[in-house]
Amino acid sequence: MMNRLTRVCWVVALLIICGAVSQCRKLHDTSETQESSSNHLVIRAIDVGQGDSFLLTSPARKHVLIDAGPPDMSQSLVNTLVAAGVRQLDLVVATHPHADHIGGMARVLDAIPVKLFLDSGQPYSTKTYTNMLKKIQQKNIRFLTAEAGQEFELDAGIKLHVLAPRKPFITESQGSVHNANSIVIRLTYGSFAMLLTGDSEQETERRLLAERTDLSATVLKVAHHGSKYSTTLAFLRAVQPEVAIISCGADNEYGHPAQRTLDRLRSVVRTLHRTDLEGTITIYTDGASYHIETERTAYSDLWAGRSPQRDDGSNQPARMMDAPMR
Repeated sequence: MMNRLTRVCWVVALLIICGAVSQCRKLHDTSETQESSSNHLVIRAIDVGQGDSFLLTSPARKHVLIDAGPPDMSQSLVNTLVAAGVRQLDLVVATHPHADHIGGMARVLDAIPVKLFLDSGQPYSTKTYTNMLKKIQQKNIRFLTAEAGQEFELDAGIKLHVLAPRKPFITESQGSVHNANSIVIRLTYGSFAMLLTGDSEQETERRLLAERTDLSATVLKVAHHGSKYSTTLAFLRAVQPEVAIISCGADNEYGHPAQRTLDRLRSVVRTLHRTDLEGTITIYTDGASYHIETERTAYSDLWAGRSPQRDDGSNQPARMMDAPMR
């Protein structure tokens, strides 16, 4: 009798476990269906320390990666992409060839298939940049040089408009000419727009203003990590952003973001977010409205700048530089 009762208990327990597993599978499938059918564009400002990396995910699960952060954050970036469900990158953009923007690119290219690569087209002889180009060639990735006027449609109604660089390249800058010739992209989805500025400088902004380019945006990715060499008041008045996002590292030597830049931003924008204080910042928009989530609550004043230890003009931090190819 006891044996029979024991067997019955085991059968019931097994049925309960099987049912639970089945239910979990159904819930998992349902969440995937809901995510893929959502009409939200998701924009992640990934916390890569002192650098830039932005992931755009469309409602149809198409993915765009804009920059890949510094070398020491490359594995962390790949882990983030995998966790976000990225199995293929439909477009990768390298805004300019500095290591804090392309340092993680080679590892990304090894880990995830890429359909199209967009580069600023600026000659640059470092190992990081040269090896990235070799990797693109080895993997037979379609390669395109950015030009103002190009347009890419991610999904129906979601477009990336290339605003810069424009030939001839800017040849003189208070900061860095490579920064000044960064790829600048205006992302649009319904009434929502975001301006992604790379490390563009005051000279870039003046050129865009002179061309009477439509710069209006709901969200501004602040250029050059909030450097003093960018984000002029005239530029901000043309963009009229509601939100500004700064991607920078908590331990950076350049005093990013600069207090004078923050003061200019404060006179125009309603909300500021920073990866150094809040971690990864995620924007969700359906093209009509948007909301923003942060990885953590800021542990200090978002509007307080950092003190520079060295100038942020023409070079990257020493630990990010690599030797020119010889």
